[in-house]
Amino acid sequence: MNRPQLLSHGLRRLRPVQVRSGTRGIVTAADVDKARQYCQRQLQHSDYDAHLIQRTLPAHVRDAYLALRTLNLELVRLPEVVTNPTIGAMRMQFWRESIDKTFAGNPPAEPTCVLLHEAVTSLQSRSSSGGSGSGSARAAATQMKFWIQRVIRTRERHMDNRPFATLASLEEYAEKTYATLMYATLAALPVQSVHADHLASHIGKAAGIVAVLRGVPNAAEIDFAALETQWQLKPLETSGPEPGEHDRAKLLCCMTGFEDPDERHAIIEKINDNGGVYTGDLTKRVTHLIVCKPEGLVVMVAGPGRGRCLGSLGSAPARLPGVVDPVGE
Repeated sequence: MNRPQLLSHGLRRLRPVQVRSGTRGIVTAADVDKARQYCQRQLQHSDYDAHLIQRTLPAHVRDAYLALRTLNLELVRLPEVVTNPTIGAMRMQFWRESIDKTFAGNPPAEPTCVLLHEAVTSLQSRSSSGGSGSGSARAAATQMKFWIQRVIRTRERHMDNRPFATLASLEEYAEKTYATLMYATLAALPVQSVHADHLASHIGKAAGIVAVLRGVPNAAEIDFAALETQWQLKPLETSGPEPGEHDRAKLLCCMTGFEDPDERHAIIEKINDNGGVYTGDLTKRVTHLIVCKPEGLVVMVAGPGRGRCLGSLGSAPARLPGVVDPVGE
């Protein structure tokens, strides 16, 4: 089964669903259907586990689950696509305000918010028809909003992708992200149960830890000579060091986000000065590190884009002139 990895897939900007109304808070059935299809495609494309799970859920909670998991994808992607901390903080503020507007009945023209608004509206309708009253629906919606905002706050604190110093810090992160998403899903059902919350906590922590483990560096044997050839390809019209001048046989650093060759060389030199070891104190824009180990042609590929990097290295070595980075843009 082809299961795309969540963080190894190429990123694409979310295309907002246009709410076709000049009236605040009005969302048509066509808008909801487009948003639902969009969220389904996102999960199938980038979070296949969630895509499979949503098929097993009761129909009345499926929209809430799709919206929650797609929002999680948006937040997970931010550290990869945002290099400026200020821009990252602004994007997180956008999502906080969007969630506030969504639960206030005025969702912005974003597929996630449109579908989440539909889920909240459906929850209120079910509570009214079931005789539980609007108070129960308001309480459930308040809980959903609280849990979603908690996920956003946690994701914002980890925008720098810093490693976890202790197992306790990793468990806390998993609790405040993946377990919290499960709490929000329970609120959407709605289910009020201490036992269900306890179960969701354990499952969510396990899911969060597994997600982090997927980002642990993977080892793979590759053709180092072919990789060296790829790295040495450079624009013919650009002046600079001749191929082979730098000690790439010892270390290759494949990066995205750095267009200045001087920056690339400075980082390579810094890592070389440290014995070819990545110290973890470099900018988070360094998404791939490839180190040739002395005992053989084994490389460690680290970072969220490791799958794309390995896929590139495993392909034919020939690249078009003008390509500097073997990983691609």
